[in-house]
Amino acid sequence: MSSPSKIDGHAISDKQELVEWFEKGCTPANRLLIGVEHEKPPFYLDDFSPVSYQGDGIRKGVIHFMQEMIAHHGWTPGIVENGCLIDINKNNLGWTFEPGLQMETGGAPLRNVHQNAAETESVLKEAVAVSEQLGFGMLAQGFHPTHRGVDLPMMPKSRYALLREFIKANNFSNGIDLLSCTSTVQVNMGYQSEADMVKMLRVSLSLQPIAVALFANSPFREGKLSGYQSTRSNILINNFNG
Repeated sequence: MSSPSKIDGHAISDKQELVEWFEKGCTPANRLLIGVEHEKPPFYLDDFSPVSYQGDGIRKGVIHFMQEMIAHHGWTPGIVENGCLIDINKNNLGWTFEPGLQMETGGAPLRNVHQNAAETESVLKEAVAVSEQLGFGMLAQGFHPTHRGVDLPMMPKSRYALLREFIKANNFSNGIDLLSCTSTVQVNMGYQSEADMVKMLRVSLSLQPIAVALFANSPFREGKLSGYQSTRSNILINNFNG
């Protein structure tokens, strides 16, 4: 969600153009790749409050995380929007930020899950060391345990401002929490054909309830037990079904 958009300015005029775009993504079986993304909300180590973009004058913010990664760990600046750096990149990897400053790693497309696991371990080890040096940590939970979405710092990104306006205009009751409080792990998979893509999508959707049951880790909301093992899943369901 937080990766910069890559568009050529051409307006889509009919369905066939969308079909052709997906057809261009078809890949032979021996060249299929897989990538992973993971998101974690940052928090200050001294009082567990959420980390902002700029920091608060004394404590550092996520902009300082990006600057440190660029200066000392081989990352390069990405998109600058309205004077704010919004992502960094290295070797097909990317650090981006969700609306509530959830820190997201976009993994490189790799040959197998063993390479994905090694990449994840290496990237997180580096990021944890840098963030701790700056005075904050990254929380591995699916939903922010202490704050409402409206109370969390905002990532200064125009797309997110538009999303907030859209949510308010359409009165989505959990919309801001969905944007700013949720964190997830996602997988990106190559496909050989339309039928192959449809099959993988159906299988992955069928496996989602099992994955949620096995790895649910968001039982808190606003500092209290929410009554759900996965508050994130409950927010998603209620946001789109009522």
